[in-house]
Amino acid sequence: MKKLYTIIALLLVFNISKAQWITANTGLTNLHIWSFAASGSNIFVGTDGGVFLSTNNGTSWTAANTGITSDTIFSLAISGSNIFAGTNSGGIFLSINNGSSWSPVNTGLPGNQAINSLVINGTNIFAGIWGNIGEGVYLSTNNGGNWSAVNTGLTNLDVSPLAVNGTNVFAGTWGGGVFLSTNNGGTWTAVNTGITNLDIDMVIINGTNTFVTTSGGGIFISSNMGGTWTAVNTGLTQLDVAGFTISGTNLFAGTLGGVFLSTNNGSSWATENTGLTNLDISSLFVSGTNIFAGTFANGIFVRTLSDILGVDELQNEASFTIAPNPFTSKTNITFTNEQINSTIKITDILGNEIKTISFSGKEYTLEKDEMKAGIYFVQITDANKNMVNRKVVVE
Repeated sequence: MKKLYTIIALLLVFNISKAQWITANTGLTNLHIWSFAASGSNIFVGTDGGVFLSTNNGTSWTAANTGITSDTIFSLAISGSNIFAGTNSGGIFLSINNGSSWSPVNTGLPGNQAINSLVINGTNIFAGIWGNIGEGVYLSTNNGGNWSAVNTGLTNLDVSPLAVNGTNVFAGTWGGGVFLSTNNGGTWTAVNTGITNLDIDMVIINGTNTFVTTSGGGIFISSNMGGTWTAVNTGLTQLDVAGFTISGTNLFAGTLGGVFLSTNNGSSWATENTGLTNLDISSLFVSGTNIFAGTFANGIFVRTLSDILGVDELQNEASFTIAPNPFTSKTNITFTNEQINSTIKITDILGNEIKTISFSGKEYTLEKDEMKAGIYFVQITDANKNMVNRKVVVE
């Protein structure tokens, strides 16, 4: 229990200090950031100097490279206890012990190619490969034991990003735009109607919407699985978009001109660069209540989501209480004033939604149910869209 309270204290101290972007580079020996991934409370980052791990929400990092033979880590993907790292020239490596050691899993992969992206969907692992001659998409169905090319219909093999939703897989290419497979990579079809720049940096699926970011053409959205695309660049003054992440209804774009925020599904964008000393953003990542920005030369910056979003607090800090906290089986959320059509949202430390409840009244009993021991966040939004977040601990 003492350890758990220590973690909470660290989080609170770390969050209070961030009224703007601040550096989070303690322990990083390489400041060129390519990728992020998280497993529980552990955050992994891929750099030009290998993989680094933070167990304290980015306060400090330690190298986690034993067994990896290539310095540059372009991509990271996690499935349960399995962590995959895609490298610049050494193929793919797997760790089954939280990054303590790594083993190559390259049977069937072409040699000396860049593993630019990795995505996991159930037992399927897709790798997007970008090399001197292009190698396309490879699939493993046995945890990286072996790989097979799945490129039928893929007329451009310089694959950069991948995104998956069910049996639908999107592949972004450099110069050939976006391709869609509706059968787990069995066949591919180009889906570029409306896209005016075919150098694709990222593909992100968010519910019924799919976003692509480009190198020089900004951001495009499709609400019909790539059937048609529409540019959503109003206010986006830099159109080289290398990073993109989503938190709820909020979109964040990382560009060569810093970080931009859209709260209206991309209809308009505004800069959020206060504190950034390097505007060349290579990657963005949300973990719990924080957003991390990786840069091309100055490492990692971090900021609280509530600071960026300008979250309005409910009338005062006594507007509701959570007791007991920590709790073992259930706790009560008690409001000072009667609530009408408020929303109670529970998320874990990585921002994953656990449950959302529509609520009216003065007291709500939160049952433990499927919540495991750990830290969670309670977000209350009232009928006037005022919002407040609190931490709660399950023992």
